Amino acid sequence: MTTSVDAARLGLGSVQWGQPYGIANTAGQPSPDEVGAMIALAGEAGVNTIDTARDYAGSEALIGTLAPTHEWRVMTKLTAQLPASSTVDALAAAKASVLASLEALRQVRLDTLLVHRLEHVSQWGGAVWRALVELRDSGQIRKLGISALGPDQAWIALEQPDAEVIQVASSLLDQRLFRSGFFDAAASAGKEVFVRSVFLQGVAHLPLDQLPYGLVELRAPLTEIRELAALRGWLAFAPFLYFAYGIPGVGVVIGAETVQQVRECLAEWSMAADRYPDVIELARTIPLLPDTVLNPWMW
Repeated sequence: MTTSVDAARLGLGSVQWGQPYGIANTAGQPSPDEVGAMIALAGEAGVNTIDTARDYAGSEALIGTLAPTHEWRVMTKLTAQLPASSTVDALAAAKASVLASLEALRQVRLDTLLVHRLEHVSQWGGAVWRALVELRDSGQIRKLGISALGPDQAWIALEQPDAEVIQVASSLLDQRLFRSGFFDAAASAGKEVFVRSVFLQGVAHLPLDQLPYGLVELRAPLTEIRELAALRGWLAFAPFLYFAYGIPGVGVVIGAETVQQVRECLAEWSMAADRYPDVIELARTIPLLPDTVLNPWMW
């Protein structure tokens, strides 16, 4: 089973807990009991991070009820819905978002707050970002960071001195940051990095005959990945998790809507160190794919 040291690199993604989400999600939104069971199972294995956001519907409130704050690090995100009407309105909305997260999560201090949109760092003359830095410096936020929507944004976030944490998307299918040296650069800069969308928002779990027409360019690499998994007797999604394990020095956020999915991920993670070498050989053969199939915002 997964050791606690390895499991501590994992985080639970919670967008599914607040709303139906994911291209391969057939279970829908889990019940509070199912979420509680997922949190308990992951916690027993040594997982101690949950990723959420103000805009994930009721996710924050559910976490506040089910995840003891002394046992879990909760990483949340500022609302993306900041009004462009004026600096005053944007500041008011940002501060209201922070207060709402504190209340929903039942915390007196947010452990980690990320801006959900990179542009909110510089928009309004940087006023919102400066206000968040002040909240961090006054103790209402422990760590401040940026959630990057794509590789270009990730590199820009890396240059922001007050961003201590950066969340990025990367996967066996989306190796743009991996191949460009981003993770090594982030480590050198002393940034904490979390990788999300390691299953490309569920594509890793999707049967090939259910692949949407707009994602047809993923068929060939997915077939190659599935063939490797079948040859080794692995679960079809496992190579994606093994690849994420091999990204040096990062936390890995996995989304799940059932206890069984969490159990499978924990089991596969425990075998990743031994199986990663086979996957990295395959990874080198996967071509660079266009943003239209790698960015779920464009699906």
